[in-house]
Amino acid sequence: MTSHGVRLSDDDSSLVRHFHNRVRKCAVYVEHFYIGSPRGGGSGPARTGSGGTGTVIAFQGNATDGWLPIMATAAHVLENKYTSVSRFRISLYSVDVPAKPTARVLDFDAPVDVQAGPRDPCVVRYSGPFHEIIDVGLIRGPLKCTDGTAFFSQDPKYSLMPIEPEADWTSEGTRVAWAGYPQLAATFARRPQLCYFEGCVSSLVLRDDFQAYLLDGHNTFGISGGPVWAAHSDNESPRMIGIISGYQSLTTSPQMPGLVHAAPIQPITFFLTNIWNARMIERRDVGS
Repeated sequence: MTSHGVRLSDDDSSLVRHFHNRVRKCAVYVEHFYIGSPRGGGSGPARTGSGGTGTVIAFQGNATDGWLPIMATAAHVLENKYTSVSRFRISLYSVDVPAKPTARVLDFDAPVDVQAGPRDPCVVRYSGPFHEIIDVGLIRGPLKCTDGTAFFSQDPKYSLMPIEPEADWTSEGTRVAWAGYPQLAATFARRPQLCYFEGCVSSLVLRDDFQAYLLDGHNTFGISGGPVWAAHSDNESPRMIGIISGYQSLTTSPQMPGLVHAAPIQPITFFLTNIWNARMIERRDVGS
């Protein structure tokens, strides 16, 4: 039985249990609005937007000054080619009452890829070589939600997704799961709806210039930036191994199924450790 009253079958895998017990507490719905003056001239504010999924994986600060949440997502979810300012809404849903989900919401404006103060909201994307493959980005949100309450109501370690240690990789054939907020599910449910997906690692691509996972499974609009996780055999704890980026198929044979592309977590881990000095939890530090 999960905490929100939905019964799990006796043969549900640890991947499913991680979804209910941990991932639901970390996966966020990311809304990105393009506001301000249109790039390249024009008049009047342009107000379009995009959406995706993110995961709370780190924090900055302390109990005295307050904890700033840090979310990982796909870089293309954060891209703004249209206007001078990006506005974000980050929603973390609780399904303690499944028919009436509630959300902690962060609303803030932030320029993309522009240096900000040490405690200001900001958004950064990887934009170096092979950025179309290393499709990762980070969002640092404000201390408080839109309603004035702190985003982290208790020690942040209870609200972070455990991550794969930087030196570890997940091999081919490993069962993995991923989650996100598909547009199709939102249209059907008439609200953002977190969904579960499962498959296996078809290929671990390790090159000197980039790395990637190719997964045998399903992808759709809205789950870009969602977490990919595996179960560790030693203690059944979850480990986030990557971020959903897109779906790879051959343009010459669009009728043939393709593979889900996931960007590994390692570039995110390196940036958080060496640039932002943020705090994370690795899967060996926490149970399921």
